[in-house]
Amino acid sequence: MAGAGSGRHRRASGCSARRWWRAFPARVWLVLGLALSGPAGAGGYALPADADAVILRFDLAGGMQSRPADSPLLTLTAGGRLTGSAAWFGDGADRSRQLAPAEVQALLTYLLADQRLPDLAAASIAERIRALRAADGRLFNIADAPTTRIELALPEHRHSVEFYAVDAGASQFPEIAELQRLRAIQNRLREVLDSLR
Repeated sequence: MAGAGSGRHRRASGCSARRWWRAFPARVWLVLGLALSGPAGAGGYALPADADAVILRFDLAGGMQSRPADSPLLTLTAGGRLTGSAAWFGDGADRSRQLAPAEVQALLTYLLADQRLPDLAAASIAERIRALRAADGRLFNIADAPTTRIELALPEHRHSVEFYAVDAGASQFPEIAELQRLRAIQNRLREVLDSLR
C-alpha cells in the first residue's frame, strides 16, 4: 500500500509541476531564456560608450501599414533601454522597459553567435530563391507583405538586412538556411516586442 501511495504522490507532483510552469507569463519565460543564453565571453560584446546610442532597430515596414521610416517598431540602446512603438500595440502609446546588462548581452549572443546575423545578406537569399524557382517552377508572388528590417550597430559588429515577405519566403523555401535564420531572428524580436505588453 505504501508503494501505491508513493506512486500516486509522484504522479500528482508531476501534474503540479506542469501546472507550475504554465502559471508564468510570457515575459518571465522570455527573460529567463535571454538570461540563460549568457553573454559571449567574460566581458560580452563591446557596446558604445553613449548609453543612449541605439544598437538595435527592428521594423516590419510596408504591407498594410503606413509609418515614418525613422520610427521602427523596436529599438534597444546601449544602456539597455528597450522601446516598442505604439504601432505594434495599437493603443497609441509607446512602451519601454530597462533590460539588465545580462539580458542585453544574451540578446546580442542570440543575434551574433546563434543566428549569425552578419552573415545574412538579402542579395544572397534572393539569388537562392531565383535559382530554386528556375529549377522547379516554384511560385513566389506575394502582395501586401511587410519588409523586415534589422539593423545592428555595435563598435565591432555593424550589419543591416532588409528582406520582403520573410514569413512567406521561409515557408515556401525551407531549404534556404539563411532565410530560416532571418525568420527566427524576426520571430525572436517579435517576442521581445510582446514582452512589453
